[in-house]
Amino acid sequence: MGRPWLVAVAVVVALAGLTQLRLTLPHQVSPQQVFVPAACFVAAAIGPPVALRRVGYRAIEAFAAAMALAAVGLVTAVRLDAAEGAAGIGLRHGVLLLIGSVAFTASALLPSIDWLRRYKYTWLAVTLLLMGLTAVAGQEVNGARLWLAAGPLRFQPSELAKVTLVVFLAAYTADRAAMLSAGWKVGGVWLPPLPYLVPIGLAVAAALAILLVQNDLGSALLLFGTATVVLWIATGDGFAAVGGVAAFAAAVVLATRFVPRVAVRAQNWLDPWAWPQSAGYQQVQADYALASGGVLGGGLGRGAPDLVPFVRTDYVLAGIGEEWGLLGSLAVVLLLAAFTTVGLSVAARSRDRFRKVLAAGLTVSVALQALIIAGGVARLIPLTGLPLPFVSAGGSSLLINLAVVGLLVRIAREPERRDVARSDGVHSRAAG
Repeated sequence: MGRPWLVAVAVVVALAGLTQLRLTLPHQVSPQQVFVPAACFVAAAIGPPVALRRVGYRAIEAFAAAMALAAVGLVTAVRLDAAEGAAGIGLRHGVLLLIGSVAFTASALLPSIDWLRRYKYTWLAVTLLLMGLTAVAGQEVNGARLWLAAGPLRFQPSELAKVTLVVFLAAYTADRAAMLSAGWKVGGVWLPPLPYLVPIGLAVAAALAILLVQNDLGSALLLFGTATVVLWIATGDGFAAVGGVAAFAAAVVLATRFVPRVAVRAQNWLDPWAWPQSAGYQQVQADYALASGGVLGGGLGRGAPDLVPFVRTDYVLAGIGEEWGLLGSLAVVLLLAAFTTVGLSVAARSRDRFRKVLAAGLTVSVALQALIIAGGVARLIPLTGLPLPFVSAGGSSLLINLAVVGLLVRIAREPERRDVARSDGVHSRAAG
C-alpha cells in the first residue's frame, strides 16, 4: 500500500522553510508571500493521497519524494523573490504546484494505460509536430528557440516530447519483442536485427535534428540518452548502450568543432576564468556560490543567490548550495535518487513488457535530466541548460514531471500480466 505519511515530510519542509524566510527577512518577505504559497503547497501535497485512497497507495513514495523536492523549489522561489525584489514568482510556483497535483491525480486515476500503447505512432507524430512547430514559430530565448506562446501562456514542447517519445519507444519495443530479441551471430558477437531498429533510429534522429535546429542542446542530449537507455532496457542488448555511447562521443567531438555554442560551453567547463565577465560569468558566480556555502551553508536568507544568472532555472542548485550548504545539496540529490529507486522498482515489479519499459523510461528521463543539470552546475560535465526536476521554476517542467509521477503510480497498481508470446517466425537468441 505504500507510505502516504511520507508526504507529511514534504509539508514540514515547505512550512519550515517559508516560516524561516518570514522570520529572517521580515521586510523583504510579506505575509502574503508566505501564506498563499504555503496554502497551495499543503493542498497540492494532501489532496492527491486523499483522492487515491480508494485505489491504493502503491508507489506513493515517488510522489512524496517529488513533493519534498517541490518544497525545496517553492522555498527557493520565495527566497529569490525577496532577493530580487520581484514578488509573484513564489506565488506562481505555488499555483503551478496545485495544478501539477491535479495532473498527477488525473494520471494516477487513468482507467487504463493500454491506449497509450495502441496509439504509439500518434504519440510520435505529436512529438515531431510540436517540436517542428517550435523550430519554425517558437519564441527564442538566449539563442535557443524553446517556447510556443499563446498570449500570456507559454509552453515548452521538449518537456512533453521526452514523455511521448518514451511512450512510443516502450510500445514499439513491446510489440516487436520477439523480433528485437533476434539477431545474427558474427564471431561470437550478437548483432541486433537492424531492420526492426530503423524506425526507432529514424524517430530519434528526426527529434534530435529538430532540437539542433532549435539550438536546444540540453533537450537533445536528454532525448538521446533516454532513447539509448530505453532501447538497452527493452532489448537487454549491450550493443545499444555501446553504440549509443560511441555515437554520442562522435557527436560531441563534431559539435565542439563545428557548433560555436557547444564550443563555448566546453571552454566554460574547462576554464570559465578565460572570460570571467562575459561567457564564463555564470559558471564563475555559481562556483563562488557553492564555495561560500561550505558544508552547512550560510543559512536560508543569508546569502546572495541572485548574483548567479538564471539561478531560478539552470543554476538553482548553486543557490541551494550557497544557503543550504553541501548537506542541503546532497539532500536534494538523495531525494532524486529516492525517486529514481522507486520508479525503477515499479518497472522491476511489472511483468508486462510495455509497462516495464514505460516505467523505466519515464524514470530514466527524470533521473538523467537531474544528472545532466547537477553535473553541469558542479562542473563535472559542460552545462547544457535544463531545469532541475521538481525544483527549478518553470511551469512546463513541473506539470509534465508531476504527470510522469502519476503515470508511475498508475503503472504500480496495474494488474500484473505477461505479454502473450507470438509466433513471428523469428528465432530468438535463447533458441540459438
